[in-house]
Amino acid sequence: MGHQSHRRIRLRELPYPFSVVGSYLEHLLMHVLNRLTETEWPYRYRLTRWLVNEVAARRVLLRFIHGEVITPEEVSRLVHTLEGEGYYMALGRCECRHGTGKFAPGLEDGWDPNLTCVMIASWGQGHKSVYPRYYRRVSATELSATARHWHARGRVLSAWGCATLRGFLLSYCHCRADYCVPLKNQISRGNRVFLPGYSYAAIRAELCPDPLRCRWQCFSRCPFGAIEIHAGKPRVITARCLGCGQCFD
Repeated sequence: MGHQSHRRIRLRELPYPFSVVGSYLEHLLMHVLNRLTETEWPYRYRLTRWLVNEVAARRVLLRFIHGEVITPEEVSRLVHTLEGEGYYMALGRCECRHGTGKFAPGLEDGWDPNLTCVMIASWGQGHKSVYPRYYRRVSATELSATARHWHARGRVLSAWGCATLRGFLLSYCHCRADYCVPLKNQISRGNRVFLPGYSYAAIRAELCPDPLRCRWQCFSRCPFGAIEIHAGKPRVITARCLGCGQCFD
């Protein structure tokens, strides 16, 4: 639903009891995934690496859930469409931070960096009922501003849904590898948790300044390692680019 260039598919609803149970368990799943990502010994041996990456991650987990990179403009269109159709949207505590205990200690430019998960429809109602202190219903206008704010500060915007059901949307998040478990897993372990969006980076050589003066900002800001330095200039590795827009902003 985030990408206007593709045929729109009606959002599916989870049964509310399932949403409540899932809301209780989500942070536990993030805790387990984080331990698997950060523990080194399974990746030292071929068999255990195959069991963790190929079986547990790719054949089980990623068949059910995946993230897709979206832009702030797509977020704005998405949430205004959902609001216009009467869907519930709740902004609240990041479940990755919840599962790993990596909460930010204070505000960032007046905004709470711990409140970066947006739960949609019955999934949002489930989280609000389970964690009434940490989630609140919000408007599309506020969510659009939230997306622009965190994207400008290095977060990757991603919509999350079920990989086997088209149009199945659970949430969207503002992700960064120092706390986002799926993003950390893709970067450090190579599992394709995030799917590319419909934008991509391209460098116009005539507009690229002296990289020594700009300190290679596009290279340092890319979370997916999609920019390399070639002959003194940055170059996009198109196979790695997911269209998050961090190199542009």
